Amino acid sequence: MKESGRTAARAGWLPGALLLLITDGVTEARNRTGTFYDPCASAVLTDARFMDPGGLVHAVTADVARWSGDGHQDDMSILAVARRGGHRLG
Repeated sequence: MKESGRTAARAGWLPGALLLLITDGVTEARNRTGTFYDPCASAVLTDARFMDPGGLVHAVTADVARWSGDGHQDDMSILAVARRGGHRLG
């Protein structure tokens, strides 16, 4: 099998941690002035009401729609995953 040149890495993931994955359809959403959406500048990511995966996905989706004036410019994929419990897997 040919080597792909890719490497794997491990990172710690504490109980209660939440991972948000988004595609470029989110970060390339533009407002009326042509400014790109910046999820890191959005208050949604620090709002404790959305600290469950489903709530966060819905909140980011709604925030992008508000930012872009509901004008869907590209497809978007948003995935949020939470680590539950205190038991370490693996």
